Parts: sequence; structure tokens; C-alpha cells
Amino acid sequence: MFYEERLTKSQIAEALEVSNTHVKRLLDEALKRGIVRIAVVENPHLAHIEQALEARFHLRVARVAPATDDYEHQKEALGHVAAQLFEELVTVGARVGIGGGGSLKAMVDVLPVQPREIQIAPMALVGRGPRLEHVDPAFLAALLYYKSAPKAQAAVVGMPPIPRDPTARAAFIDIVEKDIPEVAAVLAEARLSTVAFVGLGGPGTVPELVSALERSDTSHKQQVRAAGGVNYNYFDTEGNHLGQFFTSMPLNHLQTMAADPGRILVIVAGGAHKVQSLQIAFRAGFANSLVTDEKTALRLLDASSEQRYSAGMH
Repeated sequence: MFYEERLTKSQIAEALEVSNTHVKRLLDEALKRGIVRIAVVENPHLAHIEQALEARFHLRVARVAPATDDYEHQKEALGHVAAQLFEELVTVGARVGIGGGGSLKAMVDVLPVQPREIQIAPMALVGRGPRLEHVDPAFLAALLYYKSAPKAQAAVVGMPPIPRDPTARAAFIDIVEKDIPEVAAVLAEARLSTVAFVGLGGPGTVPELVSALERSDTSHKQQVRAAGGVNYNYFDTEGNHLGQFFTSMPLNHLQTMAADPGRILVIVAGGAHKVQSLQIAFRAGFANSLVTDEKTALRLLDASSEQRYSAGMH
């Protein structure tokens, strides 16, 4: 009534038949509990871009980080903005799904160490070893858990790399699916996420995942057809799933989550090479929110305008 309907404290007190002092106490308590948050917009220009992204792609939330010329520094900037959004969205009792990659690692790094009464689950289980080559979701789920303990809970399981031998690979996948119920239990927790943060890859294969993709028997034809990937699921230019090469939340489950008005699924990604992939992802409904950088945001808006103009001419 106070923030959305713009009623005065006196009007609220009269409507609820309570004292002005009681109304003030409730408003103060709402701030303390995090039911209401007050934010100062540091950059109105970026706020305008965020509103344009939300309108153009029908997003629940869009956040834009200042652009930098260095891609690694850009990940850090995305991480800072994503962490701010995390603190806005993740409230007491939230179920949090977390993907993998450098931008999400930057987000978790920025989050302060403080007790959070949340349930955490990785959105994918990517086999690793013997060398650490990729910041995978299970690692980030564990890191977020330790930064949020002792009130947080997490469901995590480690995955060995997929065998290279085709026969051994088939047996491994069969054992994982049928004889290790903990794996299914972790993904079941991820499916219950009310807020999830995932990464997005462009049309080129992420270098850190090359060895894992080779083990999963991903064909060169499939890699060439890939227009991008969300949460380790690759898709073509039409948003069709090219196959599940990792144990993860598949694209149809992401679509179900993103379509639910009570849930928020955020893609955290930036870079010119990801513009088309982002367009396809939002057109296909793989997510309903976005954290990106200013240059990528402007390219997204420009490309979308060109496509709409071209469609209108035809």
C-alpha cells in the first residue's frame, strides 16, 4: 500500500484500523526482513538500457554492467552486478540453482560471507579430472554453501569424467542413471529452484570443455551446428536441442522453469560473440532474466531492431 499504491501512512492506518506508529513499525520491519529493498540507481543510462531489454525480450529482470575492453575484466564486472541481483532475489527459504563458468564464479566470489537460509543445488554435473580445467556447477554450489553456512543446505555430488571408450561410456551412463540415485536426487533439487543463475556459451566450443565434449562423443557435425549453449546444453539457430552431452537440466526443463511466473532463471553472459546465442535463447524461452554488459546489451537491442525491421519489410 505504501510503496506500490503510494498511500500515506495515515491513509494506511485508517484503512487497516491501526495506529500510524504501527504502520511505521511494519514498514521498518519490512526493510529489515528484506521484503522491501530500496536501491539507488547509480547510472540512469544503464537503467534505461535495462528497461529496454526487459521490454524487448519480455524479461522479468535485466541488469547491465559497465563495459570493459578486457574479456576477463568483463567477467568480474558481470560478477559484481550478478551478485547485487542475487542479493535482491534470494530471500529466506529460497531454492537456488547455480550453473558454472567464469562469470558465475565472479558472482559467488563477490557475495559476502553471511548466513543464508537457502537450499542450493548445481544445475549440471560435469565430469572432471585429472586436471581442473573448468569452474563447474558442483564446485560453485559448494563454494556458495560455505559462504552461506551454517544456515544454508546444499545437494552436491562429484562426477568423474566420462570414459573415452564407447563401450565403457555406455556402461558408465547406464550405471549413473540406474545405480547412483544421489545423482538423480541432486538434479531433482535443481528442478525445484525458485531462483537460478546459469551461463551461456556462444557458437564456438568453450576451450575448457573440449576434452569433456570429446569424451562424450560429440560429433564435429554437432559442434558446427551449435549456435550456442545454455547450462551445458547445445542448441541450433532455431533453438532445437542438439543432444545432452552432460548430466544437466535439459533445455525443456529450463523452458518450464522460465515460463513459471513464480520463478526466476537468470543468464549471466556478455561479449559480442554471444549476441546471437542470447537472442536464440530468449526467443526459445530458455531463461526469463539477464545479466550482461553494456556493449552486448546495445548490440542485442540493435540486432533485435534490425530483425524486426527486416521481418516487417518481408
